[in-house]
Amino acid sequence: LLSIPAIKQKAANSNNQALRNAAENGHLEIMQELLMIPAVKSNIAAKRNDAFVMAVQNGHLVIMRELLTFSDVKAQVATSNNLALRLAIENGHLE
Repeated sequence: LLSIPAIKQKAANSNNQALRNAAENGHLEIMQELLMIPAVKSNIAAKRNDAFVMAVQNGHLVIMRELLTFSDVKAQVATSNNLALRLAIENGHLE
């Protein structure tokens, strides 16, 4: 789908909703494809780092590690009073 120009142009709409959904559901390949789009990559930490937070909440360690390779994500790891850490603990994700 991302090869279709109209879809690619809108991939970063709604504060990177597509990226956040891919991270939440553990879809590494989709996330990596989305991150090849400059508008998606430049707003990787949208909505208080939600892509990272959702990956952590759902125990998607590979997604979390991939997102942590981006400085914007690292810079906001502790947003919302350490929400990602709290969710990891609440959900028993010790990695």
